[in-house]
Amino acid sequence: IKRQTVYKKRFEELIAKQQEKEKSNTLNSSDEPKGQEVGFSLAIIQQILDSLKLFELNKEFLEPDISLSGLAKKIGSNTTYLSKVINLEKGTNFSGYINNLRVDYAINEITKNPIFRKYTIKAIAWEVGFNNASSFSKAFYKKHGIYPSFFIKQLTSKN
Repeated sequence: IKRQTVYKKRFEELIAKQQEKEKSNTLNSSDEPKGQEVGFSLAIIQQILDSLKLFELNKEFLEPDISLSGLAKKIGSNTTYLSKVINLEKGTNFSGYINNLRVDYAINEITKNPIFRKYTIKAIAWEVGFNNASSFSKAFYKKHGIYPSFFIKQLTSKN
């Protein structure tokens, strides 16, 4: 019962954040790079950030076989620079960055699209680029403190 209460509170916080995000309609990344703590020029950092913004807008993170080296080649950088910029600017490693993008996309789709709510967790995981349901559930829980099944159930009962 205590766990259910905690999950409900986290669910309400997540819904509130989602609604606030829709109102502000801003991207996660800041416009200004955080500095030269990575050891290379601000121009390179800005170029990588611009490429990452395009990567996010084009929803390329939904590809299940995306890798650090593949993305670095695609944006015309190297893995070291890309990794350092993601670590510094996004506050997480490459895997965490991709997982966060996928989880945010899943939440957005589940919230806005009632048909998406009827999918199984495995199908949702596959749709957003995860290879299996358990890694999707773990990433979802790590980011928001509730499981996707609970989120969907609460959202369905709320509507």
